[in-house]
Amino acid sequence: MKITVHMAIIALTAGSQWVLWLAYTDSLGYREMCAGAGGAAIATLAVWIYGIKGKIRFRLSLRDVAQAIYLPWNVLVDTWKIVRAVGMQIFTAGGAPSLVAAVEFEVGQAKPIDAGRQALAITYTTLTPNSIVLGIVPEQGLMIYHRIVPGKLMAATRHLGARP
Repeated sequence: MKITVHMAIIALTAGSQWVLWLAYTDSLGYREMCAGAGGAAIATLAVWIYGIKGKIRFRLSLRDVAQAIYLPWNVLVDTWKIVRAVGMQIFTAGGAPSLVAAVEFEVGQAKPIDAGRQALAITYTTLTPNSIVLGIVPEQGLMIYHRIVPGKLMAATRHLGARP
């Protein structure tokens, strides 16, 4: 039997989903292994269907993927900001600050490399505990995001196209 690229992607997706489930539950019990396998099968089916029916194609450049080098530091700093924000929310009358904002974002053209850059900008920004990207508005060239503690945008987000 010849293993195709699609089969390898399906196997990698299913395996990673199952391992992530087991890591999330922190249990290797029979029930968790079965539930993880079922959940991984459903998630893999969804990825497969979207891959067939989806109209979005993207490609990642090494330069854009390399922006992940900033993530460990950003997660650490943002975690500390969230801890402080929780303290402010609990112990101050005004509570923690919060910000919903839009910044200019270099959307690019309808090319797979630009779609990949947008996907990485959303993923990297949302991975940190202080930020979540609500969306990119291509017609206006904007990225809309929420930050619990206002501050500068991450360097990775700026390098991937955000212009504060």
